[in-house]
Amino acid sequence: MADTIEIFQFVAIVLTSLSMGVHFGTWLTEAPLRETRSGALFTEVQQGRDRAAAKIMPILGNAAILSVAACVVLVRAVFGAFALSLIALVFIVGNMAVTLAGNVPINKQVQSWNVPEPPPEWAELRDRWERLHTIRTIFIVSGFALLVAAVVFFRVP
Repeated sequence: MADTIEIFQFVAIVLTSLSMGVHFGTWLTEAPLRETRSGALFTEVQQGRDRAAAKIMPILGNAAILSVAACVVLVRAVFGAFALSLIALVFIVGNMAVTLAGNVPINKQVQSWNVPEPPPEWAELRDRWERLHTIRTIFIVSGFALLVAAVVFFRVP
């Protein structure tokens, strides 16, 4: 049984780290581009990033959630591992909730914009997207850290 648990934990860590990497990388590297005063540049960057992310992130994010949920069930006999994994799952689900309720609707709006002439409220939407992205990045980084702590600090027999 321990081998099965370790395999699930490994898969959960890999999937969650990939999802976290996309969010953290975007937060860290693209923020200066999105802080531009150019609505056209913002629109171009956002549309390009979203075209790629919209294809893979739903699959990756849902796979991470399912694998972490499986870990929660599998480690339930070890309280520390269970508690950390469960809290990690809550944060990772929180990341998905913020994404679906906040970022995705904005992304869909931006996809419909004309690059050279975004709407007058583009900067307000950019700022809202950025706040939501910061929140979801904090959620996914926290969830990842807690998941890793559950694996590193608690051995499941």
